[in-house]
Amino acid sequence: MTRPVEQIVLVTVLYNSSQSVRGLWRCLIAQTGSDWRLIVVDNGATDDAGAYLLGQNDPRVQLVVNLTNEGFARGVNRGLRLALADGAEQIILLNPDVMFEPDFLERYVSRWKETKAEVIAPRIMELSNPTVAWYAGGSLDFGWTFAVRHDAYNPGGPQSRLVDFASGCCLGLTRHILQDIGLLDERFFVYWEDADYCMRLKTANYNVQYVAEPILYHEGGASSGGERSYAAQQLYYCSYAMLLKKHFGLRRALRIFGRVLVKARWGNGGQADDGRHIARAMLRGLMAKASPAGYLVPGTETH
Repeated sequence: MTRPVEQIVLVTVLYNSSQSVRGLWRCLIAQTGSDWRLIVVDNGATDDAGAYLLGQNDPRVQLVVNLTNEGFARGVNRGLRLALADGAEQIILLNPDVMFEPDFLERYVSRWKETKAEVIAPRIMELSNPTVAWYAGGSLDFGWTFAVRHDAYNPGGPQSRLVDFASGCCLGLTRHILQDIGLLDERFFVYWEDADYCMRLKTANYNVQYVAEPILYHEGGASSGGERSYAAQQLYYCSYAMLLKKHFGLRRALRIFGRVLVKARWGNGGQADDGRHIARAMLRGLMAKASPAGYLVPGTETH
């Protein structure tokens, strides 16, 4: 007989996720362990994703609606505060554009117990090509510029190891780590908030526990028009510049800014338009004002 998972709280943020969320819901109700709760933050979406979940009439679903799109980090934080206020000890940040097997949560919690991790991330495969890993561990690259690296999956390598980076696509966090490190920095509207959080973890001498099993399948880029869309690129590079300034200071951020433009120009066959778009986005990020209210102590509501 399958043993039910201990209660786990899932936090997901919706923004025009109508198609993806139906797949997520099918995966959730198929779970072999039923003791989970889903906090859904509808971030000013214009579709029916939130209404669809609420319409399932499942008491495990709690829907919070923001009237406007307040950004991914702020949406996540709203869900995290609700989870913490309700006494959650283990919380999983989960993108809506994911799918997983019926035993995913049961195995996830089991691995969490075995590793005694404060932060844990599973292997994530591409939904459109399940043989290719989207994330199989990751690192922070402090090279010529700055980047985060998603590792390829190596079946012969360690199936569980400590890493410096994990995507916010699926990230398990304990109450203790949230109280110690804080929430996501709300200055990042979208993109790079996970890298920022991992850098804060690293500064505080915490690692992320990567486990190769269970597996998650990720669509990627659905709500922003695709990961290579113009809108996504603008958001990406603005947040990237904010991250550089926050962690490296303005002087080094400007140096990396120049290197990114060189790479964009010469790494793309000399397309000047790409360089101009990136420059405008990064300048917005570099000029963004710092705010001490980026990630308040859990329990302090900003809405």
